[in-house]
Amino acid sequence: MKGEQLFVTSGIDEALRIVCDGFAEAGRPVLTVEPTFAMYRFYAELAGARMVSLHYDDQLRFPLDEVVRTLDRLRPRIFFLANPNNPTGALLGPRELRRILDAAVGEIARHGDYGTTVATVAGPAASGVTTMCSGAIP
Repeated sequence: MKGEQLFVTSGIDEALRIVCDGFAEAGRPVLTVEPTFAMYRFYAELAGARMVSLHYDDQLRFPLDEVVRTLDRLRPRIFFLANPNNPTGALLGPRELRRILDAAVGEIARHGDYGTTVATVAGPAASGVTTMCSGAIP
């Protein structure tokens, strides 16, 4: 990763605000799967975006097929994914994360640090940004 590709914030709230200020657009979709970190919705709505929320089922299983279909159909400006999720603790594996990244077409940058991979999908083809924090993505 190059230095000009990195920005440092005073915490996750500031980072979410910057992502939403930079990529969310009034009326355009932002996607997440709930229940999850409440600040995703807060900053997306503050930026005027239209929140689209998918939901874990009653067994707290992640709706992977629905996420992939929704990414393809809506092409949201932002897709927020916490992995492991808070508050459910649900954890997606490398295969599931790869399917999500494949559905979010664009330029993919990955870097690892202390066992964590942050994958960001952005660029003209993606028409938005997908930021995921997780374990390793193969």
